[in-house]
Order: sequence, then C-alpha cells, then structure tokens
Amino acid sequence: MRILLVRHGETEWNVANRIQGRKDSPLTKKGRRQILRVANKLLKYNIDVIYTSSLGRTAESAYGIARKIKCPLQADKRLLQKKWGVIEGMSKMEVFRRFPESGYSSDGELTNLDKRYNFVPAGGESWPEFQKRLKSFIDYLKEEHSTETVLIIVHRTVASLILGMLLGLDNRQMTTILIKSGEINCIDIQDGKTKLVLLEGKRFFKKIRYKKIKK
Repeated sequence: MRILLVRHGETEWNVANRIQGRKDSPLTKKGRRQILRVANKLLKYNIDVIYTSSLGRTAESAYGIARKIKCPLQADKRLLQKKWGVIEGMSKMEVFRRFPESGYSSDGELTNLDKRYNFVPAGGESWPEFQKRLKSFIDYLKEEHSTETVLIIVHRTVASLILGMLLGLDNRQMTTILIKSGEINCIDIQDGKTKLVLLEGKRFFKKIRYKKIKK
C-alpha cells in the first residue's frame, strides 16, 4: 500500500495567519498555482483513489487534482480539519492575547507544545478526539486499499497527524510536522512495516520545546 499526503493550496487566511478550523477562506492565486503544479507531479504515481475533506479549500484543491490525473474522488468527514471552536477566524497573535494557555507566543508563533496539546477552546475538539477519528480513517484505508495507491488531500494538521501516526511518533511531537502547500509526502506500508519514501519539505519538524512523554 502506498499513501500520498498533500496539503490544500494556500488560502487567504493562511496569508493572514488566521486559524481556519472548520471555517473556510478561498484559495489564493498562488494556492491555485500550487495545486496545478502538484497535480502535474502526481501523474507518475498511478493513483487508484483520492480522499479529501469536504471543506471548501480542500475540495477545490482535490477537484482540481482529480480532473488532472483522472482519478475517482471521495470526501470523508473523518478528514475534516480539527475543530478549533471560538478561536476560528482569529489571528494567532489574537489567540495569544486572549488565550495565553494556547501555546502561541506574542508574535503568533507556536512555542509551547505542552500547552497546545492540552488547550481545548470552547466549542473545540480535543487532541485525543481528533486523533481517534483519524486513526479510524487510517484503519479503514489499510483494510479497504491494502494493495492500492491512495492520495489524501487534506489540511496541515490532519496531514501531520496521519503522517505522525503512520511513523509511530510521539502524540505531541507529531503535531510539529511541517507540511506545506504544494508538497508531496509518500509513505509505503508493506508487511506491517511503514517506510517514509518521500518528504518534499526541507524542514520536517518545527523547532519547538516540549517535554518528553514517559512511556
């Protein structure tokens, strides 16, 4: 089985450094160019099926790629972005000012992973809840597409956790994986073993402090 992970194209709120969550903003011109470039790169992979989130930014990205590579597309609600509740639409600097327990710094950078992992804003989804539904999706893929090549077009946090779970990373460390728009990440699963085949990003992990979890 081969899994390809691609993040949706750049959006207006990505540029503005705002939390999107279940809210949406349109792709920028750069975002649409990113999707066209990645679609051309994906032609060589002989993809059997595409899965995506139903939110607008991922759906637009996935439809564009599916048309180019002529592949069936399915939306799955388990791939929706993490629900961030009341902070959706806020800039990351605003989140810091109003919720210092969020893990963001005064300049809008994520700097404390322990705080981030435990931060559940009103109306939001906890990390364990988020991970549970993604694990359900991964288990489904392994059962239904065990000999196929699957493309997943999703949100940054969703892609990071799926990749982290497949690689067996620490529950909190996996949330620091950097997956940028227009990059392809490829994982092979064979005989119960997982191998990272391709990681296009120059930086895999965001530099961030976190406490090692005792096993």
